[in-house]
Amino acid sequence: MSPLRQYAYLKNGATLIELIVAIVMMSIFVPVVYTCWTMINNHILTQQRKTALRKECGRIAETVGGDIRRSDAILNWDRNSIHLISNNYNDTVRYSFDGSTLTRNGNAFESIIRGAKISNFAIENQNEENEFSPYLFRIEVTLVNVSGDSVSVSTAVAANRLNQQRPDNDFLW
Repeated sequence: MSPLRQYAYLKNGATLIELIVAIVMMSIFVPVVYTCWTMINNHILTQQRKTALRKECGRIAETVGGDIRRSDAILNWDRNSIHLISNNYNDTVRYSFDGSTLTRNGNAFESIIRGAKISNFAIENQNEENEFSPYLFRIEVTLVNVSGDSVSVSTAVAANRLNQQRPDNDFLW
């Protein structure tokens, strides 16, 4: 075979070296793409779990805050519990957190996320020094799921003091 013909033959097909280079490049490229894809999927799943926890924290804080906001008066509170009067002075509600369980009138407050636990529940009055203004409570709720993800939500709620009267809407100055 003439050298010119041999050269044309090599140019029309792939040589063994070209095939080996292509296989080596693919053996490097495919695992890198797979690793990146797996990392992206894990990040997305983690963020979805945290978003669900954040929504659940918000739901719990808003439920407690709604009861406080609608209460007729606050009887007492400490860092992990609050006792209030609601429903036109006909009922009392007590939220209490013992370090592992949040209860409402003795009944455990359950999370709708399977395996999620309330790890912190705290109440602080933000304006204790002014006895004539309403209470301004900051409520903080922290949830932890089985994967170890933890999310905290904090909300502020105004509530009546025991000796405050509701404003008379019919009174005009």
